[in-house]
Amino acid sequence: MALNKLSLDKDTLSNPGFYRLLLYALVLGGIAGLGTSAFLLAEHWLTDVIWDSLYHRLGEIRLFSLLICSIGGLLLGIGRRFLGDYPKPMHEALEDVRTEDGFDVQNVPHGFVLALISLSFGGALGPEAALIGIAGGLGTWVAQRLKVGAQRARLFAYLSVSGGLSSFLRSPLSGAELPLEYPDGDELPSAWVMIPGVVAGAAGLLVFLTTGGQTLGFTYDYLPYTPPGNGLDVLLALPLGLLGGLLGWLFSFNGEYLTRWLNPILDRKILSSLLGGIVLGLLATVSPLVLFSGQRELNELFVNGAQIGSAMLLLIALMKIVATRFLLVTGWKGGEIFPLIFAGGALGLAVAYWLPFIDPMVALAAVMAGATTAMLRRPLATVLILIIFLPASVVGPLTVGGFVGAAVIRRTKPQDVGESH
Repeated sequence: MALNKLSLDKDTLSNPGFYRLLLYALVLGGIAGLGTSAFLLAEHWLTDVIWDSLYHRLGEIRLFSLLICSIGGLLLGIGRRFLGDYPKPMHEALEDVRTEDGFDVQNVPHGFVLALISLSFGGALGPEAALIGIAGGLGTWVAQRLKVGAQRARLFAYLSVSGGLSSFLRSPLSGAELPLEYPDGDELPSAWVMIPGVVAGAAGLLVFLTTGGQTLGFTYDYLPYTPPGNGLDVLLALPLGLLGGLLGWLFSFNGEYLTRWLNPILDRKILSSLLGGIVLGLLATVSPLVLFSGQRELNELFVNGAQIGSAMLLLIALMKIVATRFLLVTGWKGGEIFPLIFAGGALGLAVAYWLPFIDPMVALAAVMAGATTAMLRRPLATVLILIIFLPASVVGPLTVGGFVGAAVIRRTKPQDVGESH
């Protein structure tokens, strides 16, 4: 959905129903922001208990990561066995925004618990899938209570998802854009979709920052960078974006291969999730940066990337996408956005430290954007997301890298994450 969806006409501005919809957007977005804050605060607390308090209480146990990830896989497998496979993978969850029935409200608590286990026990996954399920479930529940029609029910689910994603991504525009391959149809003007989505996103972000922003906030120690002003950074972004697109393609191809390879055990939920935890733990013994979504761990790349070195950064990037995909295939619950962002950043810095004539921030931004777009297939959404987490000085390489990544994925057309299960 392009930004021209934000345009308004006189009929819309004179229609009282549009303003009622904006009011619903404020309420639904605010509720979704509160739900996002509650989930991420719970994840933050449980992660601290497991990886900090428990670690120090037990002493420096050898292979602690392997132990914890294996326990997490076992608990998750048991949960999947008795609670069901919730939340759905991110692409499937986004598809629920556009279905007649919307989200399965009854299983939102199950998804909350299983996603909490997956992320708190070190899963190399982001919280997007859980947040989409929680927020979409809230929107569907409100629609059911109000007994609105199918089209309005889908819109309510979209508004809630926009509020939840905007809270996590810190951007109402990206939170409203990401869920949209929305079938506007002839009865609902496009302005009635995107503009309330941005309003819901702003409301969700405001509530999130008020209730959890201080605890959940983070900053990055960016490397110094000044654009050269001669277009060299944009020119270099072309091959770097191609490299990022290939990393995103590898992530998708990796999923197809792993699904076929592991197919005999995927129906055995406890065994498959336990195996996912063991593999994650083993990879984490090589580098702990493989653990978690990468949203906070990204700062380690800025601070110590040069000391880590090109070879190890390349290995970390590859291990990250293998871990993320292996977990998704074996039933761990979470999203792929930030793991791909982190892997792209690690690969970009690996190239820059190997080829010193490339500025590290240019390489990081372009490869990161190419990899993320290859997964999301939405260059605009990618730019809107990443510009929140990167300095404005890299917007040129970031944009070019994103559109090159989109071109790569159009050529290769690997399967979506949700289709690989």
